[in-house]
Amino acid sequence: MISAAIFDMDGVIIDSEPIYIPIDRQIIESYGVTFDGELLKKIAGLSPVSIAAKLREWTGNDGITDQELVDLYGVKLFEALKNSPDLKLEPGLEQWLYRLKGDGVKLAVGSSSPRKQVEYVLTRFNIIEYFDTIVTTTEAGKSKPAPDIFLLAAKKLGVSPNDCFVVEDSTNGVRSAVDAGMACIGYTRCHHVAFDMTGTEFNVDAFSMENYVKLADHFKLM
Repeated sequence: MISAAIFDMDGVIIDSEPIYIPIDRQIIESYGVTFDGELLKKIAGLSPVSIAAKLREWTGNDGITDQELVDLYGVKLFEALKNSPDLKLEPGLEQWLYRLKGDGVKLAVGSSSPRKQVEYVLTRFNIIEYFDTIVTTTEAGKSKPAPDIFLLAAKKLGVSPNDCFVVEDSTNGVRSAVDAGMACIGYTRCHHVAFDMTGTEFNVDAFSMENYVKLADHFKLM
């Protein structure tokens, strides 16, 4: 029986890709790697440490350090988020959170973004109080597509992984949820490239009440 829901942040709670893509491009291409839609699919949902590992693989340059990418992304992405006047909460999301809480579902955020970025976004849009816990790569140790973030979130919520569903937007995120033994709902409104969403229960393109009824009926929440 479903008793908890875990939401990714980037591409689910906020559409951050228009902010992140120029920074991704600048950083990735500074290492001599061509940035395009196919590469975006590969790095979406990854932490800076995981992107560093990908860059070492793609370039053969073992001198690229994890801390180097953590520092680059940590400064550039956080500043871009704070300075963006166009950043908005995904339409209808808060109504979903309100309904889920009303249906007795525990809530968490599970994100590969640094914790300070997640807390900033949730606080900026006054939705942090909806969530019972927040888990990032900082606490879990491994980024998506490893299942660690979602497994730790379930542990902190005090529920079994198979009693959780995840809302994800990327291929890496879906894989992470499925490998954690959790049902996954795909959220597609923020897609700027065509992600492979194989493994989801179903996909939604809006946090509408019609889709919430579909969700609640699917998981027998009401």
